[in-house]
Amino acid sequence: MRTHPFGRNPVGNGIFRFVNWRPGQQLTIAANPDAPEGRPALNQIVLRFVPDANAAVTQLMGGQEGDLLKISPEQSRTLEGANNVEVHSAARVRPGWIAWNARRAPLDDVNVRRALLMGIDRNALVKGLFGERGEPALSPIPPRLAEHNPGARPIPFNPQMAGQLLDQAGWRDTNGDGIRDKGGRPLRIELEYSTADQTRNDMAVAIQAMLSRIGVQLVPKPYERTTWVSRLRAGEFQGSFWGWGWGPGVVGPNAEAVFHSRSIPPGSGVNFARYSNPRVDALIDSALVTFDPARNKQIWASLEQQLIDDAVYAPIFLDPELFGVNSRFANVGFRSIEWWEDVPLWHVPENRRMPRDRAGR
Repeated sequence: MRTHPFGRNPVGNGIFRFVNWRPGQQLTIAANPDAPEGRPALNQIVLRFVPDANAAVTQLMGGQEGDLLKISPEQSRTLEGANNVEVHSAARVRPGWIAWNARRAPLDDVNVRRALLMGIDRNALVKGLFGERGEPALSPIPPRLAEHNPGARPIPFNPQMAGQLLDQAGWRDTNGDGIRDKGGRPLRIELEYSTADQTRNDMAVAIQAMLSRIGVQLVPKPYERTTWVSRLRAGEFQGSFWGWGWGPGVVGPNAEAVFHSRSIPPGSGVNFARYSNPRVDALIDSALVTFDPARNKQIWASLEQQLIDDAVYAPIFLDPELFGVNSRFANVGFRSIEWWEDVPLWHVPENRRMPRDRAGR
């Protein structure tokens, strides 16, 4: 499909239709007047590829180019002072977590994994990076999903208890250098992430300082994205900082893809942490075939608590999903994790329109 002509000139019957694609520059789609859902309010959407993030922000603030931009927390602080831009936050159903490789020592020990999470002050972490928009993730199942159990018991920030768990696992500082060791090996753990992800880079540095206080040497290891993904899929990591966007309505299949042992690569799943717990597998299998709401609620509550307790996928923060939008748009909303799901509902009132808003009429 990547090389077939259809991939460059697709035909469909959605609310927008393909117009043209100039690789590396832009892609244009136009309203489909015959769409089964009805014609969208916007006539045309042009997706421009701007590799320079600062240039994209400048274009958005200028008002003549660019109307919508996914932005970082740092960029949001700049844009919140602009007269013609509004900052919006989408539904927070994308937890950023650290996947600890369950097949690599010392992370194959649940006490070590739980201790690591107890040593991370998630509240301080997100407030420091995101300000008031920051929200820690306390479970792999985000609270905005119906399957989330409000009574779930998260692993708390408790450095003292973390130290006790590491002591029980045999990791003690025997030479007084501040780093725990066992059998002559220091408790040194590498945390990998993409060089393109400044948020996770900043978090990794902050987490490194936090874990040093409980005698753990965390080593941030940024990789170019292609290399990072390759290592993630191959299981060549100790810890990898990524996450998952939960789509409402497909939570069961999502859980199967991420947490079930049959989803461990090289299969089609994304259980990159090589997590394998027969109880979790059984609960997911039951959730996929149970349609009684009360019973399903019990299954999900048990599953969520087991995921929290095993701490293979250690939740750190909920992605604030920030977007900068030109303020001339009305009915702006982001109900889901994908911006394009609500864009067809947006419109520009007649008295706010610019000449380019009439393109495609």
